[in-house]
Order: sequence, then C-alpha cells, then structure tokens
Amino acid sequence: MGQVAHLLIFDIDGTLTNFAGATGRAFNATFESVLGQTGPWGKVLPHGKTDRAILRECLTACGIDGDFSAIFSRFIEPYLHNLREAVENASAARLMPGVRELLEALALDSRARLALGTGNIERGARMKLQRLEVDTFFPVGGFGDFAEERLTLLRDAIQNATHHYRCTFSPETTWVIGDTVYDIEAGQALGLRTLGVATGGLHSMEDLRRAKPDVVLENLSNTGAVIKTLRIE
Repeated sequence: MGQVAHLLIFDIDGTLTNFAGATGRAFNATFESVLGQTGPWGKVLPHGKTDRAILRECLTACGIDGDFSAIFSRFIEPYLHNLREAVENASAARLMPGVRELLEALALDSRARLALGTGNIERGARMKLQRLEVDTFFPVGGFGDFAEERLTLLRDAIQNATHHYRCTFSPETTWVIGDTVYDIEAGQALGLRTLGVATGGLHSMEDLRRAKPDVVLENLSNTGAVIKTLRIE
C-alpha cells in the first residue's frame, strides 16, 4: 500500500443532498405496485437505515410475510425505475449548504480521499449524486445493496476505499460524516472519528451532541473551518 491518508466517508440523504421527499414517493409507489398495499414510508422512520432494512420494517408494519430475499429481488428494479423518475422530477432537489465547495476543495487536497457510506442501494445513490452533479467526487463507498446495518456498510466503505486508493487508513484519520445519531454511533463502534451535521431535519445539534461525536456542525458551509475540523494537516 501507499501513503497514509485521510478517508472521509459521507452519508448522502440529509448530509450531502435534499431531494424533497423523492425517495419516499418512489418507495411508496413501488410498494403499492409490487406488494398491493399502500406504501408505509410515512409510518416507518427511514433516517440512517439501509434500503434493505427499510423494506424489511415496512413489510413487518404491513403484516407481509415471506422470503425477504425474494421480495427484495422483486422490489428493487421497479423501485429504481420509480426513483429515477422521482429524482429527475424533483425540482426542489438541492445540495446542502457548502457541499459543492467543500467537495471541490477536498478533491484538490492530496491528503484527502472521499467515499460514500450510505444506506442507499448503489445505483440509487448514483442517481441522486448524478442529478446534482457530484457523483464523480465519490469513486467508491459502502452501500445498502447487501448490508442491513450501518456498521456493515461503513466496513465495506473502508475496505473498498483501501483497495481503490491503495492507501492505508487508520481509525484516527478516518471520518464518518452524517446527519443522524446512527451515523455517529456506527462510526464510534468502529473506533472512527465522527462529525455530525444538523442538516437532515431529524436530529438537532443538541441531539447530535448527546451522541458525543468528535464534532457537531450546523452545516458544512464554511469550507475552511470544516477542513480544519477534519484535521487534515
């Protein structure tokens, strides 16, 4: 392996982007067409969870039994079709404050390596980032295709980043950046640095502070301060 570098693992929804409910609309439309019941997205808290875990909870909430793997396989392609349509038509879709400027600055920093750590299935994640023209900043990551626990997808992100970048990432130089306490807790469980950003709407700065991350920010709008916070020296 090559040089030691800083690995920055970003969540997507609520941290990098806001798609104004597009994911829920796509999920509910798919649930109704595939499973014949009204979509329960509004009854299940999706924040910080993987697509697989959300579907499992929705099936339980609706009393639907059966082979989960088989149901997931039936669900995924119609869902991605609906998600693409919802994402493309989301006129209010936007990047969170300061995100583009931060990513552009980090991309120019030879000490920083970027990855995703998201519960989205990878193709869904790419749709969202491509829509807002930031996909190329993230060549690698951990996704919700197979993982149901956030801890698992963070492990995947680190492993995939290690191979892709040919760098050694220590816990002291690996950051998990997310808008929920679940991002923070998963990062802490792996001994990683954590940054909570209160842009997702579920957890306030005080909520995030109670989870005891290394840093809590209102948003990512001050590029210089964020890079300093991440201790890329």
